Amino acid sequence: MQIPFAYLNNNAGFSPNYYGTGADGSVTISANTNLTPPNINSSYDAEMIVKNYVNLTVNSGFTLTASQPCRGMVLYCTGNLVVNGTISMSQRGAFVNPTATATASFTGVITGTATSVTLTANNAGTSGNFITLTFTGSNTISQAIATWNAANPLNQVTLTTGTGTQVPTAGTKTLTGGAGAGVTGSGITIRRRTSGGSGTNTATNLMAGAGLAIQAAENNQAVVSSNGVVYTIPTVGGAAGAPGTVGGTLSTAPGGGGGGGSFNAAGGSGAAATCFSGGGGGGGGGLSGGSTGGNAVAFGGQGGSGGAGQGAGGAGNPGGSGSGSGGGGLGGVLIIIVKGTVTIGATGVISASGGAGSNSSYGGGGGGGGGVVMLLYKGTLTNSGSIVAAAGAAGPGNAGSVGAGGAGSVITTQIL
Repeated sequence: MQIPFAYLNNNAGFSPNYYGTGADGSVTISANTNLTPPNINSSYDAEMIVKNYVNLTVNSGFTLTASQPCRGMVLYCTGNLVVNGTISMSQRGAFVNPTATATASFTGVITGTATSVTLTANNAGTSGNFITLTFTGSNTISQAIATWNAANPLNQVTLTTGTGTQVPTAGTKTLTGGAGAGVTGSGITIRRRTSGGSGTNTATNLMAGAGLAIQAAENNQAVVSSNGVVYTIPTVGGAAGAPGTVGGTLSTAPGGGGGGGSFNAAGGSGAAATCFSGGGGGGGGGLSGGSTGGNAVAFGGQGGSGGAGQGAGGAGNPGGSGSGSGGGGLGGVLIIIVKGTVTIGATGVISASGGAGSNSSYGGGGGGGGGVVMLLYKGTLTNSGSIVAAAGAAGPGNAGSVGAGGAGSVITTQIL
């Protein structure tokens, strides 16, 4: 794509996609819209959504969100953003271990060949699960690898053992076994230049583990050297709430999950937040003395189950079992980068809040941690509505304290 000279002149030293590419055009949201994330791993995990708008308008009464929990949603606008409805990653935080690095692979004899080969994804984590080599019946294994790697420079595969000159029968071979996100360093990072900024960051893999599309969009961004802002969402966010206590908070991070309430039995502990999700809530204690509430599963997983005898489930992916209707989801990550102006009307909401724990006649379920909203803009911000990453409420119980989730983080910054 040829980049106009005027564009380069107005963005000297910046990456061409500093505010996105505008490839998705100008869009008005006039119906509830659920964006499908790429590379879905499970009902509670997928890679980050990336949209490149020119102008984006969300009309009153309508919501733009993800179709399921995922590692985040990033919206770029080369023009203006107008929000009279809702942009939300509330209850859309992902269930994935950010730093796990199991690598996808295949070992065996491919149909039509004589000897075993081993194919290994170059990237650790789940991205390698989406490598599928195509065999035409006349191309070799090595040729199929070369074709895939040329088309997928961020998600390549290597023949680690065996003979690549073999010609398989026409068909496909998909790698499996990748697990976790494979986040490197201290977390996932967004950097931008600002007037009077003092931040410095020269890293080259800013969004490792968040998804292939967002890595392609952010890993080439211009470095900042005492002239910008650097926002890192840490791999470990707000701390877990002990039974009956509120989840922890941490700057630029999602909040931890609240601890479940006690009745005759103790509630369960919440879970710590990650860079992709608020923490889950602990389950409430039940009627009998031994029916302790369950702990929330780590990494944005299932909320703690309620103790036997009407203990309530905590918020999570999914909400914990027990009394009530099950806890809500966990706050996710929402990043919006706008070249023009941002106008949030009186009915406008930008949110990444956690869900509530379930209620009970006995021990209530702990609330889910809030997520992260990051809004970076070059023009002006006019906010008559709300930007929130609120904690999920504690589920009401009959007795004893119940922990709400920890509040998430809201970041608004004017950039160059």
